Amino acid sequence: MKMIKYFPLFLLVVLVSCEEKSNPVSSEVNYEYFYNSWTRSYEEETNNDSIKLFRPNDYKEFSTSRYREILIFKQDNTCSYLVLAPNDAHYFQSGKWNLINQEKNIITIFDSTNTIYKNFQITELKQDILKLIIVD
Repeated sequence: MKMIKYFPLFLLVVLVSCEEKSNPVSSEVNYEYFYNSWTRSYEEETNNDSIKLFRPNDYKEFSTSRYREILIFKQDNTCSYLVLAPNDAHYFQSGKWNLINQEKNIITIFDSTNTIYKNFQITELKQDILKLIIVD
């Protein structure tokens, strides 16, 4: 009998705890802003977050770093990205990008041999910020 008395309270706790979390992906992405040169601003990222944050190259003066990821996207689906070689050299690699899932805003970057370099999901895209999650 005591169980029946507390059942509404139990049900309320279960319903509240099972509330669906908001999806970090923007439903509407303005790709006009995507065509830019983006520099990773890891100083603005939170340590427990899988989201990588990029700013336009001319957004600010970035602090000195041994290596800072740079992605350049063009409207004709070509791109360039900064690569860190095993000898600690930095060079730009040319490739192509493709929007492979518009609903989830998933982009794939292919290198010059058509091998996948990186898959990522855009979670936020504005004129001054690009946030993405690397996906497999």
